[in-house]
Amino acid sequence: MITTQSFEKHFTNIEKEKKAIRKDLINSKKKYDLLKILIKKDKTIMAEEYLVNFLSDTDKIKYAIYASKSVLKNFKKYYPNDDKLKTTVEYMEEYLNNPTKEIVDKIEKIISKTIIYSEIKAEDDYSDDTIDTDSPIHAIRVIKKAASLVCEHFKKEETDISKYIYYINSDAGFGSENEKMEKKVLEYGLELLKKSES
Repeated sequence: MITTQSFEKHFTNIEKEKKAIRKDLINSKKKYDLLKILIKKDKTIMAEEYLVNFLSDTDKIKYAIYASKSVLKNFKKYYPNDDKLKTTVEYMEEYLNNPTKEIVDKIEKIISKTIIYSEIKAEDDYSDDTIDTDSPIHAIRVIKKAASLVCEHFKKEETDISKYIYYINSDAGFGSENEKMEKKVLEYGLELLKKSES
């Protein structure tokens, strides 16, 4: 049986650490508790990588929507009159309650016709040396990836949607000022996992 004490012993040998942690996580019925230890041991990135593999597809979508909502204010700060990203998030929430081709078509249309343009415009408006840590560019990328995840989920494509989630959270936490946001999004994902294990 895997206990929190036996799990913590893995942190003494860095070489064997990842392999042993992965094995314990895969075999554990209480993945939530073990991921919390990873975070406590300052292994947040590792916890994020594993978390996304343990969430159900529906929870991955909830997680992506939560991350999208979390960064939306960064976009609105720079573009207060632009509601494209807000509309995209609303469509994703609608999809969660009613997964239809009609909603996916609306999301794909927004991605192809407006979000990509918004990303290019934001990159032009805010060059690399002036990018603030709460840049609209990262908000756009989070929401674009989340919207793509929803579309691929509907189409049941063979793409590993877990990778989308990992990159969504990475972009959400870009910059030291947004580390709190990244942790908040990660905590939300952990709560989803905890509920699924109950």
